Amino acid sequence: MSKTAIIICSYNMFEWTDALVEHIIETVKVPYELVVVDNGSDLVEPSRYTTFYISENIQMIPGFLAGLDYLDGRNGKYTHYWLITTSCKFNSDDKRDPLAEMLPIFESDSNTFAVQPSLTFNYGAWEQWLSPRKPYVPRRIWGLEQVCPLFDAKKFDQIGRWRKELTRGWGVGGETFWKARRNGWHVYTHDGYVMHKETEIGYHMDRMREDVTIRRSAAAQEAKDILIPIYGENFNEKFRYEYTELGSRGLY
Repeated sequence: MSKTAIIICSYNMFEWTDALVEHIIETVKVPYELVVVDNGSDLVEPSRYTTFYISENIQMIPGFLAGLDYLDGRNGKYTHYWLITTSCKFNSDDKRDPLAEMLPIFESDSNTFAVQPSLTFNYGAWEQWLSPRKPYVPRRIWGLEQVCPLFDAKKFDQIGRWRKELTRGWGVGGETFWKARRNGWHVYTHDGYVMHKETEIGYHMDRMREDVTIRRSAAAQEAKDILIPIYGENFNEKFRYEYTELGSRGLY
């Protein structure tokens, strides 16, 4: 039987975490296990739904990987991993089960690696690719912003999950979906189920200890330091264009 591990990684965002959890509890009917990782909240109290607390902010990617390690230690058997950041929120008026909307895509296409709801944005570089489009059905695409991806667990484990050294998240999505396409796997955004991405919400709420400009610079430098020795100077272009089919499938 299909069972999805849902992991939410939170840092100083208990309100958005609580809203995510309560919507999941209300709407998700298919089998799942929920883990809420508090990644060292130090300005406000953690979410009341926190499963375990990390004593300091180890950044987003290690936070999610800590959630997966927690589940590994429980010897759980999961068919899918749904990893959700607290910059995302559900449409509170949409009472459909989000997993019931997305999981059939894996069944209809056995090469599916990941599915993500389409997104509305306050702003963001991914808006041109991930905003919902008619006819509001699942759409093949080249990659996803790493904010609420639902992975095939076996395939995600096979590629080594996310690279833990890319702690701040820059480059991790490009590499992950490049690996998937290299293996002949497919990525979808579901235009018929929509969530919202509030870019830099932590800064807007004054919940971050690091200046946004410093954080962006550090994330970009981290990606270069780690990925250039492996893939070369043009790693971003490689991740964006290699193994990407051209044509009418909405890949661009």
